[in-house]
Amino acid sequence: MDEKKEMRYTQFFDEMRQSEEQVSEEQLDAAIRNGIQRGKQRRRRATFLRGSGIVAGALASFLLLLAVWQLGPPSKPGAVLGSPGSTIPDYVQTLMTSNMQPAADHGLYQPVNRMAEIDGYRMTVDGVLADSRKMIVFFTTENLSDSRSKMDFTPKLLGPDGKEMSMPRFTSSGQAVPDKNISHSYYTVSFVEGWSTPDQFTFSGQFSKDRDPDAKKATLEVPVQIDSSKYADLERIVPINQSATIQGNEIRITEMILTPLSTIIRVKPDYSSPNKGLWQIKDAKLYLGETKKNQFQYFLMVRQSEHNILNDKANLSALHYDSIYYSDWNKVTLRASRFTEISYSESKINIDTGKKEVKTSNSVAQLEDVIQRKDSTEIRLQYDRKDSDLAIPIKLQDHFSDNSGTKYSFKDGVYTNYFSMGSKVTISCHLEPREYEQPLTFTLTSATEQDIKQPLEVNINMKK
Repeated sequence: MDEKKEMRYTQFFDEMRQSEEQVSEEQLDAAIRNGIQRGKQRRRRATFLRGSGIVAGALASFLLLLAVWQLGPPSKPGAVLGSPGSTIPDYVQTLMTSNMQPAADHGLYQPVNRMAEIDGYRMTVDGVLADSRKMIVFFTTENLSDSRSKMDFTPKLLGPDGKEMSMPRFTSSGQAVPDKNISHSYYTVSFVEGWSTPDQFTFSGQFSKDRDPDAKKATLEVPVQIDSSKYADLERIVPINQSATIQGNEIRITEMILTPLSTIIRVKPDYSSPNKGLWQIKDAKLYLGETKKNQFQYFLMVRQSEHNILNDKANLSALHYDSIYYSDWNKVTLRASRFTEISYSESKINIDTGKKEVKTSNSVAQLEDVIQRKDSTEIRLQYDRKDSDLAIPIKLQDHFSDNSGTKYSFKDGVYTNYFSMGSKVTISCHLEPREYEQPLTFTLTSATEQDIKQPLEVNINMKK
């Protein structure tokens, strides 16, 4: 996929409201220190996030990957052992949700049973449940050396090229085995438009004890290969091609994509202003079957939302629901009554990094600190998001300029970090250690929301 197309896509956002993980000042500082050690990342990943809960530290792993995984220098991955089996283990079966089970019943679960072990830790990839748009990796982690300490495990997915995949990731907590430091879990990866489930990847994870950011990390990697022919022809598309007008702006509902693990409705907002966009359809329920008076009608809630990115501005592009692939509905209806429109504005802050002071500013962000490090200069800005439903309602653009107007990028290999602590958002960026003509100008894009109440009903004929 070319870079321009790749940058059109951003992560999904879980629709269940949960509070973000609170981070102490000590954890924040430790996380920033560890974040410096991340490899090269695409800086344009970050945008604005809806306040939502993604389990196990994904406040934006996806998100725009705004949370910092606590990474240290990787250990050498352990040896990989094992071979595929033919059945689904009981503990995997127990983890499966009602949305996963039909796909597994139709043969889409593929056993892997490969393990890696190092420094008293063991990771086993039990199997993969996948279709063309979603992949669920079932895995087991074990602490073999110290059953008394709590094991912290951070998983990630590496592509065939060995680099971390930039797709959104939703990590679900697993099931601990009583009296043993063993945990069974699954890791879900949903793929945006233009991407599909790979048949080769590496499941990687880092172990540490008791959530200590300074503790020694152990890295394990298990290469996985699955058979894509099992789901290659299982995608169905239902044309919709209906439009609605929301406060003078057209919203097109184009198609429904059915897969064994997902139902995806494509949305194309057409806003006349480049500084506005459709952020969310808050209560978009998918009603199943014919509507009959005085009769209960089953419906599905939105699981995730997909957004397109253009010039750092997000627009809703898809709604993701549980799968109805194995159901036989003649008709479904998309109904909603609340929309969230988002408006974008730019501001600038001029900072003399040598004197650690702000010269001029029209920005809502304040300078928190300038930290001179051996290999970089760290700038910390702080923003009060107050009552915003967006977890991160502000974004620092990925370049800055000096007093002469010369533009610079941030330090190579260190991406901009965003941390949410209560109502405060801290932004951390790193500059190359060199002399700059002061002051330096940083540009931020902030987002504000407006709720719109308006009914929407789209009838979808499933038997076209």
